[in-house]
Amino acid sequence: MSNQMYRKTLIIVVILLSLLGVYVVAMGRTPKDVPQEKTNSEKIIAPDFSLKDLNGKTHKLSDYKGKYVFLNFWAMWCPPCRQEMPDLQKMFEVSDKQEMVMLMVDVRENSKDAKKFAAKNKYTFTILNDQSGSVADSYRVFAFPTTYIIDKQGFIMGKVSGLIDWDWQKVKKVLNDDK
Repeated sequence: MSNQMYRKTLIIVVILLSLLGVYVVAMGRTPKDVPQEKTNSEKIIAPDFSLKDLNGKTHKLSDYKGKYVFLNFWAMWCPPCRQEMPDLQKMFEVSDKQEMVMLMVDVRENSKDAKKFAAKNKYTFTILNDQSGSVADSYRVFAFPTTYIIDKQGFIMGKVSGLIDWDWQKVKKVLNDDK
């Protein structure tokens, strides 16, 4: 192999590895555990919104005051989002619906496609459609999936960007630590 050919091959490999690194960072890979840290900073109110679910029912965040809100931003094209969905479904099935509501926000996608996706995978949690992306923008979502946990008064308790192994017992512990 000539020096010039070797150099071109090396440059291509470096570029591909760099792109792979950027992809991993963009997908928001984080440690696979529910964060339990609390900061002493000032509380931030969660931006209110109004979105329709896949059946056309309107949901406003402010309607859920008095409950914890598990707010997950995702997209069907996102491999980490699809990977965590089965855990989220299991968590939804065993979660205390009197204590917490799960709102899954599908960002910038067609609601008909999302409805087919949910039916095919037997997801029964509430999926909201943010086709314009305005709600995701108001929450400054830059990576998928991104999850916010909002307390009963409407303040943001925490934010997680990236794939997590969700488990109701861990989430319940975080919620109980808030009391």
